[in-house]
Amino acid sequence: TDLRGKEVVKTGEITIRDMKLDAGTVIVETSEGLVGTSQTIKSTATGDGQLQYKFIVTDGKGNYMKIRDYSSEKSCTWNMTSKGTKYVYCKVKNSAGKEVESTKKKVEVKEDVPIEIDYFTCNKKVAVKGTDVTLRANASGGSTEKLYRFECYDVKADGSLSNCYVLQDYSSNSTLKRAFNTTGMKVIRVLVKNTNGAGTIAKKDLKLPVTEKEQP
Repeated sequence: TDLRGKEVVKTGEITIRDMKLDAGTVIVETSEGLVGTSQTIKSTATGDGQLQYKFIVTDGKGNYMKIRDYSSEKSCTWNMTSKGTKYVYCKVKNSAGKEVESTKKKVEVKEDVPIEIDYFTCNKKVAVKGTDVTLRANASGGSTEKLYRFECYDVKADGSLSNCYVLQDYSSNSTLKRAFNTTGMKVIRVLVKNTNGAGTIAKKDLKLPVTEKEQP
């Protein structure tokens, strides 16, 4: 009230600030996947307040599937269960309830094609200790370029295998020259896998006796 007893009401300005929210896009591990495998998807969204993220995949034909419902975690695991062209994206909302949608990221999901080892050979039927032999392998199938690993096992008297030696870890080289420092019956194994690690690893064995000296 003023000096005359009249009530005085003062008014002030209230500023309402719009909370910033940008959905950004999503980051995928690979743009080519295999049915039965998974990959991590991450949102690049930014904004004010606490953000919630929901991840979705569509085939572009009107079919949608929720990968994960709203959560404060800005990444999730996507299990790829069917083949075809997929588009993954993220819906983001803030604490004020505002919701935006990210741009979509295209991913081609293919069925795994089994790897088949066409041949695995050694240029010697009997190896001599300390002398190089040449191992050659070739594989077909698979969904990517292939990697080869060569292993050697000692064969025990009862036929079981022991003492695994890695002659070559996974590499694009499908031919290997190698000498053996011990004698006895060996099992040489080649393992072949896709470069992206997806799918089943194929393997094939061959037996190779190693002697102290050249046989007459």
